[in-house]
Amino acid sequence: ARVAAGQLVDHMLAGEDPSATEGGGGNTERIPAGFLDQFITRFADESLEEMLDVILVELSKSVRQVSPLGVFLPALRVIAELAAHPLSAPILTRSRLWLPSSVNGRAFENECFLGPFLKISTVGDIFGTGLPSVMEMCFSNIQTRRQSEVQASLGSLRASLGQLTSALHSVLHALLKGPTTRPQVLDWIAKVLKINMGRSKMNIDVFRNATHGFFCNLSVVMLKLCSPFMDPTKADRMARVDFTYVTASDRVDFSEETKLAASLDEAAKWVDPRNSSRIDNVREMQQIIERREMARVGSSSGAGSSEAPARPESAVGVGADGGGGGFHFICECYFFTATTLHLGLMKVISECFSHLQDMQRHQRSLQDLERLAPGGSGNAQVEAQMAELKSLVARGTEKRMEYE
Repeated sequence: ARVAAGQLVDHMLAGEDPSATEGGGGNTERIPAGFLDQFITRFADESLEEMLDVILVELSKSVRQVSPLGVFLPALRVIAELAAHPLSAPILTRSRLWLPSSVNGRAFENECFLGPFLKISTVGDIFGTGLPSVMEMCFSNIQTRRQSEVQASLGSLRASLGQLTSALHSVLHALLKGPTTRPQVLDWIAKVLKINMGRSKMNIDVFRNATHGFFCNLSVVMLKLCSPFMDPTKADRMARVDFTYVTASDRVDFSEETKLAASLDEAAKWVDPRNSSRIDNVREMQQIIERREMARVGSSSGAGSSEAPARPESAVGVGADGGGGGFHFICECYFFTATTLHLGLMKVISECFSHLQDMQRHQRSLQDLERLAPGGSGNAQVEAQMAELKSLVARGTEKRMEYE
């Protein structure tokens, strides 16, 4: 069954991937329309789960080193079709590849079958952005390229990424519509956020957190999921957003978030009255944070320091049923999206601004040198410095194109 499933993937992707014609793979015929539906129905009571496990592995592997210029839609469309089928959708969320027991965001991105799809992006990563290379194909020697070429490249990349996020939205939306698969999707999003909270730090540990591409794409998908209830003409839907979620949720931990213009007692009033023990937990957490801050200030001023007590277990993840504390889906989706944007899109925008400031500083330094010593004025040291600044400005411009 596993061998047959591997061969089936070749037919699923046939005629779409240019590399399939290499090495004699050009004779592979693509599966006809409606075949996948009949295949799922036929093997539902036999070895379907085992075969889908192989199919998911192979589909995920097919895009592991793919950039936005590569071929990724055929594999993602197959997953979307599997997610929309009532017999195969529960199998997807039960798969070991759906919610792997990864301890950090980078490992989760690599092990989850949706990870390689979400990772596809133009934004640089320490392990590259896949092939074909976006920088070489679209933005190399950008300062000598015509503006129309650059804009055409940007338009093509944006269209490709738009197709990617639309297909990813189709997968999650289809799974969310199923009453048996919705809790697993919410658990999936919650885990993604939980193990990537390190992205909120000023310096992200790229070896322990998911990539910018992963979170940028997830940010777009979450915004698409929010769009039905963000319509201002449908205020009754927004009324489902319960702001006690930040203190009563068992999916996302907001305890470390900054509280604006609220005293300890005022913050405690926002605690969900359905769980009165949380009032004591909030006060206890706040007191721990205050003692930790006082110890830090004391140590920095030479007054000595003391180890802050550990955070009590009772303050973490209350809600043994794992059902989100009874909150409506709209409420959970709203706060999931806000957290995703904080860890993803907003973080990338901040980093982009930082790169722009560096590039502008290099440009000003170059302009100052050119004004004081036009052409280097025969000074080898000045000429070398100007060449280095020009190189930095060129790389900065290319980097800006990645973000755009």
